[in-house]
Amino acid sequence: MKAILDSWKRMTTIQQVITIVIIAVILWFVVKWLKEQKVVADRIVTEKAEVKVLQESGMKQSYTDSKFESWANELENYMNGGGTKITGINRIFGYLHNDLDFVKLEKAFGLRLSSYSWSWFTSPSDLMDWLKGDLDPDEIKAINKQLKLQGLTKQI
Repeated sequence: MKAILDSWKRMTTIQQVITIVIIAVILWFVVKWLKEQKVVADRIVTEKAEVKVLQESGMKQSYTDSKFESWANELENYMNGGGTKITGINRIFGYLHNDLDFVKLEKAFGLRLSSYSWSWFTSPSDLMDWLKGDLDPDEIKAINKQLKLQGLTKQI
């Protein structure tokens, strides 16, 4: 500790300021990463509980997990970058038969970064955030109406 203090005293004011800034930036990234890890852990617990409740009520998923993952990737492609492909989004939500399918699609999407985000300064977002960020309110209402007609209670 004495050696660190001696080194600090030998530094110029500019070197001390630069050192403090570097330490602050590193701490900021560590805290940001820890917060993201907590969000991910909380999400996993919530999704598992929700899946369990829906399965215990007798609901069964209509497709394989790999199909939901494929659709999640398609949704990302439809929303990532310039322009949103609403017909593709509508098509995928049209395949969902029950709330468990909706939850499985959300789970498969997980948390993703947009290719147009400043990844150092933004956090990954879930499917609902991506949809709300890309679709206008009328498009969301139309999808929610279709989900309700399909018998789902889950909504965007």
